[in-house]
Amino acid sequence: MGYGMEYVCPNCGHSVSYFLGFGRLFPDFKKTCEILSELDNLINREELDKILSSESFIHENDEDKYENPEYLFEHVLSGELYECSDCEKYYPLNFFRIRSKEGELFVPRYSCEECGRELHLKKDDVFKCPKCGVIMDFIGEILWD
Repeated sequence: MGYGMEYVCPNCGHSVSYFLGFGRLFPDFKKTCEILSELDNLINREELDKILSSESFIHENDEDKYENPEYLFEHVLSGELYECSDCEKYYPLNFFRIRSKEGELFVPRYSCEECGRELHLKKDDVFKCPKCGVIMDFIGEILWD
């Protein structure tokens, strides 16, 4: 089930909603790989193509088809909230985590549409109003299917 957060500015009344996760139509492993291969805003496109085409690329919950898989899908595709610490803009984007057998970790990298700096996963629930800059009030959680 997907979830979301809704906020309103106590100063100017501006409201925002962020829808994250996946609903009932959560993509299976194969569909996730198809979606990943279509994302064009990932920094390391060549590496991702190599991983997705690997014969020994599995999801951690799959049956143990390979004794020592070349790549392990540790976190399947999900919608997460990213932020730009410079512009204080927020972006709901796709997140996944793949680990190589050597321990190298692959995660998507995104850039801010405003300033071009790298975005980071949002770690707290404090949001500034994009209109006036005041800290927004949390209204409630949204559950969607």
